[in-house]
Parts: sequence; C-alpha cells; structure tokens
Amino acid sequence: MNQRRAIILFLRDEQEEALLKPLPQGCVAGGYRQLNRRVAERLSEAATSNADLVVVGTERIGGLTTIPQRGVGFGERITNALCDVFALGYGHAVVVGNDCPALAPNEIADAFAALQQGAAITAAPAHDGGAYLVGAAADSFTPTTFVSLPWQTESLFAALLALPAAASVGPIRADFDTWASAAARHALRQLIGFTIRTFLPFRIQPRSLQWHSIWRAIARPHLPAPPSI
Repeated sequence: MNQRRAIILFLRDEQEEALLKPLPQGCVAGGYRQLNRRVAERLSEAATSNADLVVVGTERIGGLTTIPQRGVGFGERITNALCDVFALGYGHAVVVGNDCPALAPNEIADAFAALQQGAAITAAPAHDGGAYLVGAAADSFTPTTFVSLPWQTESLFAALLALPAAASVGPIRADFDTWASAAARHALRQLIGFTIRTFLPFRIQPRSLQWHSIWRAIARPHLPAPPSI
C-alpha cells in the first residue's frame, strides 16, 4: 500500500472569499492572504517526511505544491481535489480549510492513523452537522459516491459516517461560515497569537505579572476549541 500522505489545504479565491465572508475589521492585517498563510504555518506542524502540505486553490503559498480547483460546486471541487492529489502518487489525504482555526495538528495525525489502520474515510464533526476535516484512502476512494454527498449541509457528517469503513476522529468543533460571532473572532485571535509565538525571530520577555499572563495565554501549544455558538 502507498504510504505517502498529503494534507490538503482547500482554499477559495482570496478576493471571492473576502466578499462572501468578510473578516472582522482589523482582526487579521492583510486579509485572507495573511490568514491563509498563518493556517498553512499551523498545518506545517502536522507535516513530516511522510506528509506533505498541498494547497488546492488559486493562490501560491511559499514553496508549497499548489493545484487549481476544478469543477462546478463544492462537491465536485473537493472530489476533484482528492482525485488530483491521489494522481500525484499519494495514498492517504486529509482535507481541511481555513474555517476552523482551532484545529490541532494531532487531530490530523489521528485521521492519518485511522486511514493507516484500514479506514476508507475519516471525518471530524462540526457543531452544525458538517465536517471540519475529511480524509480518504486512495485505494478505496469512489469519486461518484463522494461527489454525491450532501456537501455544505447539516447532514454531511452523518452521510460521511454512513460510507463503508468510515471512522469518526477528533472532538466536535465549530467551523465558521461567517466571522461575525464572538466565538469566531476569538478563534481568529488565538490563531494570530499562536503564530506570533512560533514565528517571530526573537523572544519577547514578559516584564510584569499582567504581561506574563497574556504571554502564557498566547503561548499555549495547542488551541482549545472556541466556545459553542
């Protein structure tokens, strides 16, 4: 069995997404271009010598492999994304987006572990009945079945789990169709804090008890789930 693994970051066109789902004013400088790069940095934690990060979308991010989206409608585009990644020689793939900032790298590792143990499909449940993570194995992937699932509906997760050899992974989390809620803004701020801690080339030293508390809050190694909405 092919053991090569791909983490697929599935991204809509940045300008289109900014129109359809505006970010909170001032929350992320640089808009979706910057947010998507921060999500990619976060996902790079889960990428090892046996897992590559692949972007499916219109914008290139650093030196990452980027392939375009194909198809009409979300179901066709995500199905074709998996087909295209499998055509590159990967045996297992896990698809995530930029709408669940609380996603932890260990949850991606759990999805790959389930596929390694024989699952054909893996999915992590969202509060709204959808899925914030979907994984698939190339040797048992059936595009015609996958594309016909009730994508972007509240019955998606149940439909995924009804497929043969499907496995549920990860905790239930919120994925955000809009950033208007307090929970969504909180999740974005936590992602920004994580990036500050990890990627600044110098270390900020806290100088007071108050700043020490703030520093500890943004330096937590894993992001907790945002409050339920």
